[in-house]
Amino acid sequence: MNSLLTEIFSDIFLCFTGYVNAKNCLSQWPNNNNIFEAGSVGSLQILLMDINNNSIKLSSGHNHNYGLKAFASSPSGAKGVFDLVVVLDITSGYVNVTFFAVLAGNYHLHVQILSDSIEGSPFSFSIVAGMMLLYFPLCSPYPG
Repeated sequence: MNSLLTEIFSDIFLCFTGYVNAKNCLSQWPNNNNIFEAGSVGSLQILLMDINNNSIKLSSGHNHNYGLKAFASSPSGAKGVFDLVVVLDITSGYVNVTFFAVLAGNYHLHVQILSDSIEGSPFSFSIVAGMMLLYFPLCSPYPG
């Protein structure tokens, strides 16, 4: 299934690049690293492509979501990531799926456009033990 049509504006013309095609989208872990320490931020980068394998640049300045959704799962059912968000970069045509790694284990990152998984989804990644800083803004030190 294809998502919304992308508009490209100029002072002279208006044209359409085509629909986002889930099977043609390209994705990569930055620096080919899919292992994250607990307490760090993980990210998957996705290049939006149309049915003809053309990169979709979001140069219209519009913030279309293209029906993009992402979620993480694990074989054990553990919730090891928090604050998973999809961020569109309107100048490059890339989408970044970022998350906060919390619990060590093996996970899968599922990314879909409408109901279709993008090429390569689900993406395997691991979280290893790491240092985490906890912040409790409403707590005061224990008087001792």
